[in-house]
Amino acid sequence: MHLIYITFPEKSEAIKTAGMLIRNRLAACVNIYDNVTSIYEWEGQIQQNEEVTMICKVSDESVDDVIKRVTKFHTNACPCIISIKVEKGNEDFLKWVESSSKVDY
Repeated sequence: MHLIYITFPEKSEAIKTAGMLIRNRLAACVNIYDNVTSIYEWEGQIQQNEEVTMICKVSDESVDDVIKRVTKFHTNACPCIISIKVEKGNEDFLKWVESSSKVDY
């Protein structure tokens, strides 16, 4: 299982993306957190923005598809999309994520 961490400029974009990921069985579950303050340097300037953070719970086999699809439709020029491998957890939950986020080809 992987957690995919993504930031968005608007909650509506995060919700739309979450729906697409769940409908396409690319994610088992998505959590969206409002009002995250991000501070970073971009093109030589210090930026401070309110963003929305999304954490997706996905199977190992869904990671590449999630990254590709989110990158394609994201409104930011260089979206923050990172995958974190889950090493341990509640075995029943891990099995549920794997079975819920597998595309049947």
